Amino acid sequence: MNVDHFYTIGDSHQECQDYAISKVFDNGVAFACVADGCSGSHDVCRSVDVGARILALSAEFIIQTMTQGMDDPMGFLYHEFYVLKRQKRLGDKILSKAIEMANPLLTAGILREESFDSTLVFSIAKDNKALIYCFGDGVAVVKNSVVSSVYEVRFSSGAPYYLSYKMDTQRNAIYHGLKNNTLFVTTDVQGENSHTNSILPVQLNDWDNVSPYEFSSLYIDDTMGFDTISVMSDGVGSFEEDGKSKNIIEMTREATAFKNFNGIFVQRRMRKFLKVSERKGISHYDDFSIATIHNDSQVT
Repeated sequence: MNVDHFYTIGDSHQECQDYAISKVFDNGVAFACVADGCSGSHDVCRSVDVGARILALSAEFIIQTMTQGMDDPMGFLYHEFYVLKRQKRLGDKILSKAIEMANPLLTAGILREESFDSTLVFSIAKDNKALIYCFGDGVAVVKNSVVSSVYEVRFSSGAPYYLSYKMDTQRNAIYHGLKNNTLFVTTDVQGENSHTNSILPVQLNDWDNVSPYEFSSLYIDDTMGFDTISVMSDGVGSFEEDGKSKNIIEMTREATAFKNFNGIFVQRRMRKFLKVSERKGISHYDDFSIATIHNDSQVT
């Protein structure tokens, strides 16, 4: 596995509230993660960028320590947090670690609960198997030799559910009162052609029994295989040309058009992509982050 990541500020922001990390652990498990802090919350506390980083690093810590010394880490993660539908439990573990890490700053009032208002999207992969988890909204692109599949998680109100809402009973209740729904959109892309296979709306009126995270996780088994998995913040949908929104499928295609996978392959591709976009008059108003796992063993 080769991994790399990139994040950049959007035109409408003064500070970048996105963050991305990628790593291959000693046990061979590859990890790629993006976090997208809430702009509205950043206006309140001016530290959402810090919270997004702590959440991403907490996810890395939880996955690394949880799978350390395991003979079949992917089998464990698949069964525990996919088959048994315990994605919510995984999110709780990550949030607890983030709070633990930041507790002195929270106690001192240097960080606030709003500092952790951030989405979290990450992928874990080993031996042609992969899992993708989305806590909030975001995008994932899975490519193999045949097709590129684009997965989008959206919320009907445009306001995603943050793990941090569990830190405050009142804020959690207010969000539940929105009667928000999740849209899970799958689009397959072959060459210049794309086809939306499914738009799954998830009714979230009874959150005691239904968690949105059950519907925003994916498992890629070794029969499907993958060449690359890229996770992205929803900033990929903020590209515009002459005031008109660019097609998100086109933008994901360009962002993941890697020429080779040597070294900092994501950074190299993104710098070229953004440079060419600027020359064409295309810009992005939101922060944008991407992290990619390349499966070097996959036969194509």
